[in-house]
Amino acid sequence: MDLSDTNLADPWLISPMQGFQHNPRHQFQEEVYADPRYVANDGETESHISCVFACRWNDGYGICGRSINAAGIGEHMLSYHFKSPLPADSRLECLWEGCKLHKPVRRDTIIRHIVEIHLGLKNRCKLWVASHGGASFCGSRKNARLQ
Repeated sequence: MDLSDTNLADPWLISPMQGFQHNPRHQFQEEVYADPRYVANDGETESHISCVFACRWNDGYGICGRSINAAGIGEHMLSYHFKSPLPADSRLECLWEGCKLHKPVRRDTIIRHIVEIHLGLKNRCKLWVASHGGASFCGSRKNARLQ
C-alpha cells in the first residue's frame, strides 16, 4: 500500500474488514482517537505524529505491513488486530514481529508498549499519551497506581 492511498491523519478511515466508517463517538472506539487539542505543542511530539511506520503485527497469517503513524496506532490496532469490543483490562500477547515480551499485557498498555518498544518513540508527556491512547489511557494507568 503506498501512502497516496490513505490519509493517515484522517480519523474517519473506512475499515475494509468491517465495511463501515469508524465514528470516534462509538463507545468502543472513542478511546483510541487522537484529539489535536490534547497534543503537546513541542517539536518532538510534532515529529512523532508525522513519522510513518510499517505495522509489523503478525497474527499468524503474515505481517500486517500497513502504513501507520504514532497518532493513528491505537485506531489501527483496534480496527485491524484487536477483537472489538474488548474491555480495557483484557490481557493480550504482543504479536509484533520479533517482540521479546512473552507475557500477556493489558490492552490499554499494549499500545504504549508498541509505541515505545517497537516504534522507538518515548511517551514523555501525559498529554502525548492521552492524545495517542485516548482519554482513558492515562486515567486507567493512574488508577492502577493508586490501588
